[in-house]
Amino acid sequence: MIVLSHFISHIIKNDMSSIAIMWFEVGISKSTLVLKLEEHLVCIGLITAAYIVAMLFVNSVVVPLQNSLVPGVTSFAALLFPAHGIRVLSAWLFGWKSIPYLVCATLAADILLTSQFTAANLQLASTTLLTSSVAWVSLQILLVGGIKIKVGERHVSLSTWRLLLLVGFISSLLNSIGHNYILSGELLPEHTFLTLATFVIGDTAGTVFCFVTLMILFRYFRSSDGEA
Repeated sequence: MIVLSHFISHIIKNDMSSIAIMWFEVGISKSTLVLKLEEHLVCIGLITAAYIVAMLFVNSVVVPLQNSLVPGVTSFAALLFPAHGIRVLSAWLFGWKSIPYLVCATLAADILLTSQFTAANLQLASTTLLTSSVAWVSLQILLVGGIKIKVGERHVSLSTWRLLLLVGFISSLLNSIGHNYILSGELLPEHTFLTLATFVIGDTAGTVFCFVTLMILFRYFRSSDGEA
């Protein structure tokens, strides 16, 4: 609870660059292989809460608008999917540990928001593992290419967020290709390209939306705290 209260107070007082540093102040570091159980639970809880909020927004706002304005678009993907931004940020901040964190978040969101959730569903297991790992895999692709996105107050800059948007785009391509393969038995051949494009657009636009929303919220709380 001390760690969680420290996180909340830090959100109110700092912008996104400082938030990244705070994670490491509570012992969440890519160089730390073993974390305390409490720290793992805090990470899972925070990511899960953010993921559920993002999915509620998609289900309550994005999907109804999409069905109303562009009913011909595939039902397998949303044209704005902010949860993908959470995947990107999680992979950046927590490295490979983001995969089990996001698996927990995705399953929790499915259980709470999807009435057709089935624990033994192979397709669900495949898509959950896919969506939870694509951002981390994308970071590794950049790393192989000699690009490392460092975390640290002195390292975080505008170029950092540009690179994270690139991660969002690359991972959206991987997510799109993976989903089309997993859902190939349910997709008509003529709908394949549309589904691919919808995933890429939705995940990329969702990443931008997520980043901008977080920046606005953090700056709002920071200014409100300064006026108090």
